[in-house]
Amino acid sequence: MGEHGKHRPLVGKAARRALAAAFWLAAAGAAPAACRQALAIGMDVSRSVDRHEYALQVGGLAQALADAGVRAAILDAPGAPVAIAVFDWSSEGDQRLIVPWTVVTGPAVLDDIAGRVLAMPKPADAGMTGVGAAVRFGMGLLTQQRACARLTLDLSGDGMNNSGPMPDQVETSVAGRAVTVNGLAVGSPRAAGTVSLDPDLESLTAWYEAEVMRGPGSFVERAVTYSNFASAMRRKLERELQPPLARLALPRRTAPG
Repeated sequence: MGEHGKHRPLVGKAARRALAAAFWLAAAGAAPAACRQALAIGMDVSRSVDRHEYALQVGGLAQALADAGVRAAILDAPGAPVAIAVFDWSSEGDQRLIVPWTVVTGPAVLDDIAGRVLAMPKPADAGMTGVGAAVRFGMGLLTQQRACARLTLDLSGDGMNNSGPMPDQVETSVAGRAVTVNGLAVGSPRAAGTVSLDPDLESLTAWYEAEVMRGPGSFVERAVTYSNFASAMRRKLERELQPPLARLALPRRTAPG
């Protein structure tokens, strides 16, 4: 290997995790249990999501929480833990809290969160697609965690808003601090010559980028159908759990899974 290769800067996962730990421990300062990030995760359970897709969605979130990279991103700075809440949503007024705010202090806590997600059945009376109402519900959760250094809302969905307020009509700040709202758009690529009531993945991604994504460092991840939800959620969690300095080394958009 030449001299150029020997001195190449470290930008791999291990280097990013080390940077994350140092960053958050420094930010925590003298407070040994300072919350570095509150992460509210909202999943679409509207009528467009059938039972098979629902199973892939909750199973995908559980798999992502079991991933070694995601666990490292959450647990590598034990002096500054992450708090996680999980909810699902459909029409305006139809949101269900699955996991209340839980401070992640170790792998067993992540196992418990994953288990609670897997045990929750799909609502029998799922409604329309209230993305704006889901943002509003998530913001209500995040106001309970205003002491955390960062506030993040993570919304996944397979359709555009057709119930309640539009997402851009919902205030996304807490005590004057901007909240980061990230999206995970789930759908099928555009197929030439076909007609469908459901938006194709390209159109849905563009809608999420224009109407849902906002706040510092925000982005939209994509899943090519619910079969790839687990890998998309893993990428999304790894990216949004990185501290600001580490995230500068990541690409703006990852390829669809």
